[in-house]
Amino acid sequence: MKFMLIDIPREDAFTLARKTHAATSMDAGYQVKTVLAEASIPLRPWRFLASDPMSYRICGAVDGDVETSALTNLGGSVCATADWEPENGMIELDLHVTPQLQCRFRDVPGDRDLPRRSRLFDAAVGSHDRSAAYRDWVANKIQPASAGIEIDGDIQIAFVRDVRVPRKFEDRRVKLVMIPSCRARFKANVTDLALFRNTVSGGIGRQRAFGFGSLIPRTVLSSLASHGGFADAA
Repeated sequence: MKFMLIDIPREDAFTLARKTHAATSMDAGYQVKTVLAEASIPLRPWRFLASDPMSYRICGAVDGDVETSALTNLGGSVCATADWEPENGMIELDLHVTPQLQCRFRDVPGDRDLPRRSRLFDAAVGSHDRSAAYRDWVANKIQPASAGIEIDGDIQIAFVRDVRVPRKFEDRRVKLVMIPSCRARFKANVTDLALFRNTVSGGIGRQRAFGFGSLIPRTVLSSLASHGGFADAA
């Protein structure tokens, strides 16, 4: 498995996204998603590591070598890579997610305009402690039987914020929705190498094509973030 650090020019990303769907082209997540798809870079999940007025810097995992000439033709560039394979033992992890729950019933919080089967709501709704609700959400998502790791100790929740993003729905409408986001940091024991590898490459939760869901070892994240003076992102 390889983690890639990629720079994408904002102007080029916006231009390409506007050709694809003008109504969502102002959203950074859609812009990056469009560039990665056009360049055939299977970087999903990925996350924003940093940005400046000229470019987005993102990172994520891929399996094996990836052809990047199409990305270069679109103005993007690979700044750094880091090879990584899971090992048995303790590991420190950083998770960036949108902690949402899905419900099929009418008597729950959520956007009443959405189809019942796709109604989502913040996992902290009804809780007096947002961070505690998100810790429970992360603990529920990461189980040894499904994720290949067992969390050891406390889950630290940081950078909790709501993000307003445009999303396309089944009837082709584009609507601004508010989604929760946070970063979770924790230590874990690897219990199943194959499952853990799949968890890292597959991600956690929703919105994985738009910059959420990435689970990255802290050592890898620190190494990638140190390139170009963005060490504070780790």
